Amino acid sequence: MESKLKIFRESQNLSQKEMSEKLGVSLSYYSKVENGVRNSSFDFLKKIKETFPDISIDNTFFTGKFPKISVSEKVKDSEIIYQITIGEEEVNEEEIKKALERAFCTFRSFLLES
Repeated sequence: MESKLKIFRESQNLSQKEMSEKLGVSLSYYSKVENGVRNSSFDFLKKIKETFPDISIDNTFFTGKFPKISVSEKVKDSEIIYQITIGEEEVNEEEIKKALERAFCTFRSFLLES
């Protein structure tokens, strides 16, 4: 599946090299972000918004990346046990921490953008 960043870049008739130069980042870094090998940094998001004010950061970088999260509660041996499911998979505590960190970064980016 083509990344939305690649679709945006091509709509601007720019090569990866030209886009990286416009944003002031290395071609290697830009390519990794566009290909989903590396997550974009806050500074990168800021640069792309300053360079292309009409771009939707949310739609380009975050839409569809956060699956449905559900929490269920069970009582076992008089103790409440929480089961957390992200998408279709049950997740462990470490995965929950990572998901919350990503959500916090997204929320922070949104607040700074507003």
